[in-house]
Amino acid sequence: VIVLKESDVVIPLENLDPSQERRRLEKEIEATRGDISRLEAKLENQAFVSRAPSELVARERESLADNLQRLERLEGRLAQIP
Repeated sequence: VIVLKESDVVIPLENLDPSQERRRLEKEIEATRGDISRLEAKLENQAFVSRAPSELVARERESLADNLQRLERLEGRLAQIP
């Protein structure tokens, strides 16, 4: 399964090595968690929020929401692997 921003691409698991797919998903989850941490830290920084253009702050908030959804989907996919 490849998780994209707006959709999921499903590849039957019988064509993949489950342990390899598990490692791939774990790597994506780790990277997504890193992105979430970075975005949360940036948005918790009052200096950034008060000085940055409102469009940039809005984009960062949207990016955080997208990454939180992505993490949820990735973790769901990981839980489905035997």
